[in-house]
Amino acid sequence: MKKNAPKILAVVLLSLIAVLMIVAGSGSLKEVFTSNAPTNNGADTVPSVDASGDDNAQNTPPNTAAPPQQEEIINYFPILAQKDGTYRFKQDIALENSTLHATHSTADGIFLVVSHATTQGAFKVDSTTQTVIAMDEDGTLTGAISLSTQSDCTYLASKVTTDGMVVIVTNGSRTYVYTISLDLTRTEVMELPAFTGANLFSLSDGFLFFGRSTENTVYKIKQGAVLSSNSLQTGEIKAVYDFSSYYALFISGINGYSFLKLDGNLKLISTITIPNRTLLAIEPIVVEKEQHFIAVEQTPSGVEIAKYPMSFSIEKSERVGVGLAESADVFMNGESIFLLLHSSTDRLYLVDKNLSFTSSSVTTMQGITKLYDCYATSLGYKVLYAKGEKLTLLDIRNDGTSQSLNLDTVTNIGNIAIDTDDKFMVAYQTENGIVAIGIN
Repeated sequence: MKKNAPKILAVVLLSLIAVLMIVAGSGSLKEVFTSNAPTNNGADTVPSVDASGDDNAQNTPPNTAAPPQQEEIINYFPILAQKDGTYRFKQDIALENSTLHATHSTADGIFLVVSHATTQGAFKVDSTTQTVIAMDEDGTLTGAISLSTQSDCTYLASKVTTDGMVVIVTNGSRTYVYTISLDLTRTEVMELPAFTGANLFSLSDGFLFFGRSTENTVYKIKQGAVLSSNSLQTGEIKAVYDFSSYYALFISGINGYSFLKLDGNLKLISTITIPNRTLLAIEPIVVEKEQHFIAVEQTPSGVEIAKYPMSFSIEKSERVGVGLAESADVFMNGESIFLLLHSSTDRLYLVDKNLSFTSSSVTTMQGITKLYDCYATSLGYKVLYAKGEKLTLLDIRNDGTSQSLNLDTVTNIGNIAIDTDDKFMVAYQTENGIVAIGIN
């Protein structure tokens, strides 16, 4: 055994040297003992690639970072109104930097159109934008939709039409015509040239959009498409009426106003100019089964109410003088004319369609500082105005009888709307958003 020891030692040393040479060539001891492991048909021989595309990346740790969390979508609606001992309901709509532009009453409910920049909650937006808010007769907020714009836009006009709720905004370089379904689920947008002002008039099918800039442009729009357009004379669009065979259009200019007839394709049929008179308001009425117009005009000698035949002949018109005024607020309901003249002393007149005075007063609205809105009914008018620091709702009938409700709040914007049950709602602006109250 001792004689064989040197031979055994030599064999061990040679074996150890061979192992060390293999390790040196392979790079790791682990590789020596796994080089004969199964390869899954080569599936585990794909080289690793690091984030920079290096095929020789070694031991790159797996990406264990959690995926970004999407913002939770919360359906805040319906939002119930508060019960109130004074009113049918009170609804506080929390908005940031808000402006109430309009309220619209429909068979589907009441819609508020506001601009705001709210950063959280039910009305969160990414930038200053316009939002349409839907409300039912109980003051419950049933939904809202905000206009999607790439930059801050300025509100120009809105109207409920047969196509849906139409809202016009501009960013100074383009005008955008949004048509929103009354269930607030669908929106279409149309781009038009930039305008500084706008008027909307609903038709039996579609609507007319008048854009004001260096000249007036009228568009007839239906279901998101422009059917026809035309350029018109400059001036303020006061009223448009659809007489089926033509559109009656009234434009007030610097030296008078004009009565235009446009055909169904917006081509000019005729123009009648009434010189040296500013048109304050006009409305068609029927007198003894014949169509007439009642116009309130401001002249150098004062304010006059005139009744014109359909020919719009000055010679065949009837008129009555009301008196001097610096300005006037005029509303009509087809039965009477509500006329508030502003001068050193404000004066309120109610005149029927036969040009007879049914009421006159210097005290009913004495001290008024701002008239916000007027909703005309067949019985008379609901008038929302500020008197001192109080918001007041006046219910005045065609015969001059009236009653008022003091709403005890300070605001700079207010609107009236009527719901499907013929009950009234008042919406007004506060520092914290919009408040809507139901009137008993």
